[in-house]
Amino acid sequence: MTPLKKILIIIVVVFLGLVTIGIVLLFRQRGGSNYIEPAKVSDINMLWPKVKADQSEVYYFKNVENPGFYKMALADKKEEKISSTLDTPDKVLWSPNARRALIFITYDKQNMEKYGSPFSDLQAADQTPMKWVYDFESKKLSRLDSRIIDIAWMTDDKIIYQLQKDNQASINISDYDGQNWEKVVDSPAVYIDQIISFANDKLYFLATPGEGIRNFYVLDIKSKDMSEKLKDVGGSAIVNNDLVLIEISQDNVTQLYWADLKQPDLNNTKIIATVQKAVWLNQDKFLVAIGGGRTDKLIIEDIVTGETRTLSYSEKEFSLDTQNLVIIDKTVYFTSNNVLYKLDLSKKL
Repeated sequence: MTPLKKILIIIVVVFLGLVTIGIVLLFRQRGGSNYIEPAKVSDINMLWPKVKADQSEVYYFKNVENPGFYKMALADKKEEKISSTLDTPDKVLWSPNARRALIFITYDKQNMEKYGSPFSDLQAADQTPMKWVYDFESKKLSRLDSRIIDIAWMTDDKIIYQLQKDNQASINISDYDGQNWEKVVDSPAVYIDQIISFANDKLYFLATPGEGIRNFYVLDIKSKDMSEKLKDVGGSAIVNNDLVLIEISQDNVTQLYWADLKQPDLNNTKIIATVQKAVWLNQDKFLVAIGGGRTDKLIIEDIVTGETRTLSYSEKEFSLDTQNLVIIDKTVYFTSNNVLYKLDLSKKL
């Protein structure tokens, strides 16, 4: 082969390679693939971020440089501290409009009392689990009853929870600071396994009333009607109006099912794996994160057609903190190493 032919072959190969790359990039830009590049919202280290419903602000806890609660405008990235200086919580649950936050913290007796922590209690034993509420308007902390086992927000002003007293548990509601409480009903079990959510005057929860059988319940707090909707279920659950996603494990195999609570027959999904997080996108589609660490996958399934699509959310491998994964409108927000990202799914739904 002459040198000229070799050069021509190299030129053709390079040209075809560039054309192929261009086609792939164009295909992605036009939404023809499942690839989506996450957009970094901010470089700030954010713990338990909550993006406002109109996507104008994000609220979060920052545990470096003057630790406490902060908010940031998503438009200009202006940051503002909205609390006094606080110890880093184990967990945070935001009220619906982020006017208040439930703080779960383990009492470090030696350090908290030595340095005058706002959570300091000389009567508390070391490593006592505590629940507090921080009010961002009054900058006031309120400690909740230690007998509260599980809890959820009803509104910015009200909470609903399970109260354990002796060998009997009840479901109660109260003001956000624990005042003006009232019992709704006795719990069907000594312990509620998991309060899933509260919406439209209904509490959704899992409980094991006896014989090791875990059931799914719905409590209407106005009528005080409590009904067992699904029997012998396990894992986690997520509710959207009357639709529920729930995990069931049989013979060491975990599968995700869905049901309409108006006619609660279980329907298979194609997700046969332990789900890290699930969110309903709308009444027809849901998104799940499965795997762990650098192998996380995001999958969308349509419960009407049964179509399943795996989203490649980055060319780079990075961990996905599924506990912070939420969907607002058609945007998915999640954190990776405590940095907030977003995925635009507007072309994928």
